[in-house]
Amino acid sequence: MDAPDDAVVWESLIASDDDFAAILISLANKRRLQLLASLLKGGRSFQELQDATGLGKTALSHHLGLLVDSGVVKRRSRGSYELSDDGLEYLGAIADAFASSVRRRKREASRRAEQILSMYRRREGMNEMKVEIERLEPMRVASFHATSESPEEDAAKMLVEWAQPRGLLEDPEEHPVYGFNNPDPKPGDTVRGYEFWIRVDPAFEAEDAVVKDYTGGLFAVTRVQVKEPWNDIPSAWMRLAEWVEASEYELDPRVCFEKTLDVQSGGEFILDLYCPLKG
Repeated sequence: MDAPDDAVVWESLIASDDDFAAILISLANKRRLQLLASLLKGGRSFQELQDATGLGKTALSHHLGLLVDSGVVKRRSRGSYELSDDGLEYLGAIADAFASSVRRRKREASRRAEQILSMYRRREGMNEMKVEIERLEPMRVASFHATSESPEEDAAKMLVEWAQPRGLLEDPEEHPVYGFNNPDPKPGDTVRGYEFWIRVDPAFEAEDAVVKDYTGGLFAVTRVQVKEPWNDIPSAWMRLAEWVEASEYELDPRVCFEKTLDVQSGGEFILDLYCPLKG
C-alpha cells in the first residue's frame, strides 16, 4: 500500500477537522457498525434494523441520527435507510486499511499461535494423563435422576431448577455436583439413565428431593477438557481405567463419578473423572 502524502493528509485534517471527527465518531461504536453491516446488504426499514440489532426505538433513532448527520447513511424515505456513496467509500477504505494493518497481522499471528499451542496441549494430554489419588469423605446429597434419550440434559435441568433458588450453585466447593450413568448403558441403547448428586449439609432434609447418604471412598481422579463429549469423555475413561490397571491400585465396583468444574465459551467444559479404587 502506497504511503499517503503527509502534506496532503495534514492539510485535509486541518481544513476539515470537524468533519473528520464527526465521521470517525459515527463509526466508533459496535452497534453502529452492526447497522452499517446490515445496510451493506441494501436498504432497510427502521423495523428491519431494529430486528437486526435488538436495539430499542430510542437507542436506534439515536445511532441512526449520528450516522445520517455524518453523511455515512441517508434516509431513503420515511422510516427507510441506506448507505450513502460516501459511506460505502469510507467503509471500503477502512476495511482495506485494516486488512493490511500491523494490528490485524499481529492479532492473526496470535490467534494462529494459540491454535497451534492448543493442538499440542491436547496431544500432550492424550499421551500423558495426570492422575491424582483422592478420598471422598462421607456426604449427604440431593439426587436427581432421569431416564430418556438425553438423560444428562434432563437430570441437569431438574437439579438446576431445584438447587438454584436455594443458592446451592453459588459455592461449587461447598456444594459440588457429581454425575454418573444409572444404570450403565448397553450397546445400542437409545434410552439411558443418568443421575446427578449435589452435596448438601449433613442434617439437610427435603420433601421435594431425594436425599441420600454416600459412604465415600478412594478414587483415581483425572481432569479432561471436553470439546466433543461423545468422543472425549469415553476416551478419557478408557485411558483412566488403563492407568489404574497398570498401577498398584485395584479397581472397585462402586459408582464412577463425573464432576463438572467449568463451562466455557463455545460449549466446551472441564470434567474431573473419579474412578473408584479398593482401599
